[in-house]
Amino acid sequence: MIAQAARIPAAAPAGGKKWIAMIFSLIGLNMCIVGATVYFAVSDKTVAVEPDYYAKAIAYDDVIAQRSENSRLGWKTTPTLLQRAGQDNLELSVTVSDRDGAPLRGANIQVVLFPNLRAQDRQTLKLSEVATTPGSYSAPCRMIATGTWRIRTSIRRGDSVFTNERDVAVTPVRGEGR
Repeated sequence: MIAQAARIPAAAPAGGKKWIAMIFSLIGLNMCIVGATVYFAVSDKTVAVEPDYYAKAIAYDDVIAQRSENSRLGWKTTPTLLQRAGQDNLELSVTVSDRDGAPLRGANIQVVLFPNLRAQDRQTLKLSEVATTPGSYSAPCRMIATGTWRIRTSIRRGDSVFTNERDVAVTPVRGEGR
């Protein structure tokens, strides 16, 4: 018997290279998509995390006790954010009254405020008492964005501490060149 030699092709068929190129193209496309996702996740300024959220969660019993103290005191706050026509900044005004509706004088008020749109852009303000309006305290603040703002108020007078959180709408002012 005569042995027949096996025929070996000289090169791989051209169709195999197309599949390999397609696989590497898909891997490259996946890497681009992952890179874009990571970039947008890290550079987005509207994402914010509550500062010290873990410590606040552990101390939640203190929050409950403070809410009880707030109820006992019965103080009321009315925060207002005003944007005057022709100005880029805001004026934060907080009116404070006691349980009976009488103006609360001589308090130390500290406020943390931020727009919900950019919650990482927090401003901490110490409000001054307005001499002409009893129970009214105010301070200027930066205008970051229009929309809903969160205002966290801490009021101290003597040994008493009152805290409050409110949402206030800030709308753009029309007129004077705007």
